[in-house]
Amino acid sequence: MRMAFLIERRYAPYPKWFGSAFAQLSCAAELSPILERALSAQAWKPREAALADAYLAVALLHFERGLPGRLEPRIGPYYGRPFTVINAEEIVGAIRAEIADPALRALPIIGSLDQVSDSTPVVEMPGRARPAMAALLDDSEAGAVEEA
Repeated sequence: MRMAFLIERRYAPYPKWFGSAFAQLSCAAELSPILERALSAQAWKPREAALADAYLAVALLHFERGLPGRLEPRIGPYYGRPFTVINAEEIVGAIRAEIADPALRALPIIGSLDQVSDSTPVVEMPGRARPAMAALLDDSEAGAVEEA
């Protein structure tokens, strides 16, 4: 759901309004039934299958919107384990390869601040967000975040 907000370039509000805001996204009509299947599944295999369908739907949505990293999304096993995942590492690699700025491309892939903090005062204030992100990186990488 959070990826859908990013792909549609819409603000993802804090949890109280997250579901209502998601329902207003243009992709919600396609994604909501898939996510409902995952939530209502009575066993892990049907839940996993619904989540795999959601992974594919979001990846295809990403590419349909003209975002970088055009690559065929695939669902498959997580190494030798009995879990199904999408080829996220390949997709990330394809997206990263299209980043022209070498300083940005050299940054580690750790996601965004709202993936590690749900604190609105931290996430929404640059004066707090930048130091929080810098704290997640090594000292050498922290300077690159401040410069970016």
